[in-house]
Amino acid sequence: MGHRRQLVDSTMTSRFFAIPNGRSLVKLGIHPRMVGHRLGDFVRTRRRCHHNRKKRSKALEKRRKDEAKKMAAAKNATGSAKR
Repeated sequence: MGHRRQLVDSTMTSRFFAIPNGRSLVKLGIHPRMVGHRLGDFVRTRRRCHHNRKKRSKALEKRRKDEAKKMAAAKNATGSAKR
């Protein structure tokens, strides 16, 4: 188990550590690009905030339906032009 304040050095690369995020332990693999940072920099401690999830999902669903209709219309138009 690693500590969030521990600095990543080159001897730690290609290893895995369990870093606490306040609720559970998160498995973290160390890459050479991470050298010089702290282990806690790579683990989220807060949840993402999702406002208006229902409105967003309805809008996304409507957009997908519209795109499907456009694709079907374009497909039908190219099919009739070939005849």
